Amino acid sequence: MPIAVPPPLGISSAYLMTLSVDPDRVADLLPDHWRVSHPEQALTHRLEESRENARRRDARRADRRQGK
Repeated sequence: MPIAVPPPLGISSAYLMTLSVDPDRVADLLPDHWRVSHPEQALTHRLEESRENARRRDARRADRRQGK
């Protein structure tokens, strides 16, 4: 008996998620909509890390523009 090998997890989970959700509610799963609906799940430390990374990136770019 052959063994069934599932497709890569990222593809199959996204596909299954799309199939299992009511088409009218798919927009609710978008990250910005979901975060508003579930504020308790927001990771503030990750948000601060992201902002700090953006600050450092912007500072590096500004330094390069000034020729430093």
